[in-house]
Amino acid sequence: MYLSELIKSAFRIRSDKMATDPVHAFRVGTKRVRSVLRLSKQTSRRRKKIKVLRNLARELAPLRDTIILNEQLNLALAADQASLKPIETEMIQKQLERRATQLSSSRNETLKRVGLGLKKIAADSTHERKEVLSESDLIAALCRSYRQAKRSQANCQKQRSVSEFHEWRKSTKILQYQLEAVLKYQRPKNKTVSALSDLADLLGQIQDLSAFVRFLKNHRAHSGKMRHTLRRKRSKLESEALNDGDKVFKFKAKHWIKDALVPPLRHGLGRPADRAQK
Repeated sequence: MYLSELIKSAFRIRSDKMATDPVHAFRVGTKRVRSVLRLSKQTSRRRKKIKVLRNLARELAPLRDTIILNEQLNLALAADQASLKPIETEMIQKQLERRATQLSSSRNETLKRVGLGLKKIAADSTHERKEVLSESDLIAALCRSYRQAKRSQANCQKQRSVSEFHEWRKSTKILQYQLEAVLKYQRPKNKTVSALSDLADLLGQIQDLSAFVRFLKNHRAHSGKMRHTLRRKRSKLESEALNDGDKVFKFKAKHWIKDALVPPLRHGLGRPADRAQK
């Protein structure tokens, strides 16, 4: 399959959620395209594209973090109203509102800038049209991503740190996006994609909780009891993620890939690549 076709697929999936949550849709879009670009040989031109996409995603991070913090506060208050005094809750809410107000003035401009950046990447992807990814190329790339995600899980088992779980989530999402692209975003999803998606969502919950605990710690309110409750919840989610990870990453890469690629590549991508090579 042509690399340009995979990149266009990543952009199409991004666009269908633009109306409901453009910040999240743009962030996911940049990550999907970066993941697809990693399927091919890393040239200086391609590395530059990945860097540009990473910087675009970072521009959106403050907007996305504010949304997450508000969601986590509402969830925490609904679960345990007694952890914070009303005046402390009001102080935290006001700080989040102030943060949102500061960002709202530049929100549309940021979204416009990121949108233009993505369009430029999409237009520039026509240069990738000559590159064909054969079945063996795609399998090798997917296996590399699988091994990386499996190593990240092993690091989390050795050391349950916020940074290690964050790295595990990133490598799992990369693998998920790459497999979705290779399988042409099958609906319904195949079982391997579904398992990766569920695991990544669970790891995302852990990351969101960690960000909220950090926010409370930096806040002047006496939020120690709530932070303790949230840490216990995070620890429970970490154990759940590690158990699920054992199921997802229990095989060696060469055995996993046979089960993951259903239907086989030769029914979807192998033929165009083979013809192009001939």
